[in-house]
Amino acid sequence: MKSTSQLQEINHYQDQDFPVNVYYSDIHSMQPPGRWLRDFHWHDELQFTLVLSGTLTMQVDNLSLPGQAGDLIFVNTSLIHAVTQMSEDGSYASLNFPYRLLAFFPGSRMDQDYVLPYTAGGKFSAFSIHPESEWQKELIGLHKKITDLFLSNQVKGNEYSICIKITSMWNLLISNFHSSGNSTSINLLRQQRLQSILLFIYAHYADDLQLSDLAASANISVGECCRIFQNILHTTPYGYLTNYRIQTSVSLLHRDLPISQIAGLVGYNQVSNYIATFKRIIGCTPAQYRKQHLSKPDIPSS
Repeated sequence: MKSTSQLQEINHYQDQDFPVNVYYSDIHSMQPPGRWLRDFHWHDELQFTLVLSGTLTMQVDNLSLPGQAGDLIFVNTSLIHAVTQMSEDGSYASLNFPYRLLAFFPGSRMDQDYVLPYTAGGKFSAFSIHPESEWQKELIGLHKKITDLFLSNQVKGNEYSICIKITSMWNLLISNFHSSGNSTSINLLRQQRLQSILLFIYAHYADDLQLSDLAASANISVGECCRIFQNILHTTPYGYLTNYRIQTSVSLLHRDLPISQIAGLVGYNQVSNYIATFKRIIGCTPAQYRKQHLSKPDIPSS
């Protein structure tokens, strides 16, 4: 069973003394491995996602932020988000870094006036940046330079230069924020309630869960629970739980476990119900998935 911390992404940096990373993703995979397509999550880091090719949609709370090649999407700290759609030729590079990096040192004038009011003060949440004005082009250009260093394995020896570029990106953003016209507020209380429910699901997905259990985990009514899921994730609580169970079972299919056992591990008492649900969501049966994706012919199928 996954721990309750796994919905909150913990970024694994290549160098723990340099907490900056770029995640490259296309329709097939993400490198280094991380939270990928339609995988809602949150993290403490700030995130700038550059669309490298094709098109995609980033969902943050009830915001749907479309992007095409050359666009940049900003997501503030601790907001639940995911890339929910991506074209076949789509690819992107997400730059993640802790907002503390921008402050130089805790409690500094930079921290008080130029970082915390925007990260903790709720001045902005998430929005798209298009290469239209000069400051937008400059900000996107800085991201491209950082991305190039990461994708070409030239980070070592350029750490200081990368940090300067990140600080320059932030300065451009907050200096021109009001002129961007893209500000949309996020209901932080609703975000916190959804985080509580999702953490509960990740801890108890194998149990016999009722809708009332999910609502109680955030101390809200069943009706409010349903509204939050519909407004932010555009699905029902049970629909999210079902999809999470099936997606979790996909990783278990890569292990030497009978399908009947996997069904029980993800909350299904009847293997036939699990197989039917798996086929509806994934498009094939668990046994067919194993045959297509694994090379071990002797893995038990029941």
